[in-house]
Amino acid sequence: MGVFGCDFTDPAVFENGFPHRTFTGIRRDCPVAWHTPRDGAWHTPRDDDPGGVGFWSIASYGATVALLDAEGQRVDHDGQLAERLWSSITLELARSPIDVSGLDDDRAARVAAHEFARWCTPTASVSWTLRADYELGGHRISTGESVTCWLASANRDESVFGRTAMDLDLRRFPNPHLAWRDAPPDALADVTQRLVEFARSGDRFELVAEPTWIRSTSQTALLEAPVRRVGGR
Repeated sequence: MGVFGCDFTDPAVFENGFPHRTFTGIRRDCPVAWHTPRDGAWHTPRDDDPGGVGFWSIASYGATVALLDAEGQRVDHDGQLAERLWSSITLELARSPIDVSGLDDDRAARVAAHEFARWCTPTASVSWTLRADYELGGHRISTGESVTCWLASANRDESVFGRTAMDLDLRRFPNPHLAWRDAPPDALADVTQRLVEFARSGDRFELVAEPTWIRSTSQTALLEAPVRRVGGR
């Protein structure tokens, strides 16, 4: 846990999705920092404990890109990337008064799909064991140590996305987010097509109950999204 004030190996931290407010302070105060292992942590790493015996937490955009590029590390997305993102989009559309009328155009819908991907970041983090030594953010990180790069945090980095980093802007362009890094191109095409179809339908989404999130460090995903589509025409 160390400098973070919470334990990111505790699934409860992700009970309401990715803790963006917490990471706003982390990007400011400790964008590269060691996360100490929890009590009795000499065990096999698992999804809710990326390092198992402690790990380096990388929260800023610049440090994340630098490390991913230096290591040639790919972001592994599962085959449900588009479906998971669409579930998050429907929740956002049900919760907020978002004007989608202009998304009946393919180009506009594609720009919006990128912004939704940045905003939701379905693959929240990537973790691995380093293959070389690095100096990063004033810290020496050694070969064989575990790192977790928080893509969801990098995608809200004010140094890259400006004062509106914490805002959903469906016209944001350019948009150098990391949510689609190494993702199959058909996933973006799928989400774009769904947005076009939804905008043309005139329908809306309505929230019928509070959502339930999968408590995961690696995914931003809904376990249950009680949203229904309501015809607008």
